[in-house]
Amino acid sequence: AAQPREEEEEEEEEEDLAWKRPNIPGRRGRRAYQVGRRTITRCWRALLSLIVTRYGLVVFTALVAATTTYPFAFFRKQPHETLNELFDSEMLRSDSEWHSSRYNLFVSLFIMVCYKFGFAVITQGCAIPVGVFTPAFTIGAAGGRLFGEILANGYAHESLEGVTAGAYAVVGAAAMAAAVTHTVSPAVIVFELTGQSAYMLPVLVAVILANATAAVIAPSVRQHPFPLAHRSSSRMLPPPSSLPRSTI
Repeated sequence: AAQPREEEEEEEEEEDLAWKRPNIPGRRGRRAYQVGRRTITRCWRALLSLIVTRYGLVVFTALVAATTTYPFAFFRKQPHETLNELFDSEMLRSDSEWHSSRYNLFVSLFIMVCYKFGFAVITQGCAIPVGVFTPAFTIGAAGGRLFGEILANGYAHESLEGVTAGAYAVVGAAAMAAAVTHTVSPAVIVFELTGQSAYMLPVLVAVILANATAAVIAPSVRQHPFPLAHRSSSRMLPPPSSLPRSTI
């Protein structure tokens, strides 16, 4: 009784191997299969090693960002055009890029906040040149605009009549930039961009609170050590004493 069971188990193992391995008859076919498999493995390893390099990270990140954001029309605008629309005191028009048959204004603003925040975190951890202030400024503006639109459209209350969503975008942009950089200069930048001082008090209060809160949580992005500074692709600048002196 034990011998038939062993034969059945061997037949099942052979069937499993037949399913896993391709049916290649002859020694030449098996050799060609092995060579092709090794070639594919080597190409895949070479591609991964290329992506990890400085230029590979730039190309790969740009490709992923362009591919995932292109379906949304509001991502195709220039940064200054997006900020101008977010800071606008008027309601966003229904025929603009922020409204679509697939998503409404609230979903569009939420998607922008999530995408900008996610890509800002990813790019900051890569050994590639990337900006900090503009993404943080845009994230705060989109988040503030979303909060203002919810107050203006989501709640019909007499005390909330006349709510300007653009004002919340201005305050949110200044607060987010101040929290990331640990400075109060974004308040001055906001006043210069908008040309208005009517919202000076809420902007200053938001900047001070954001700066104090961020200082407790984590250091400034300028003071944070570069995570990939030990990599060979990240070259440090030489000290000033080693530079050649000018004879002029």
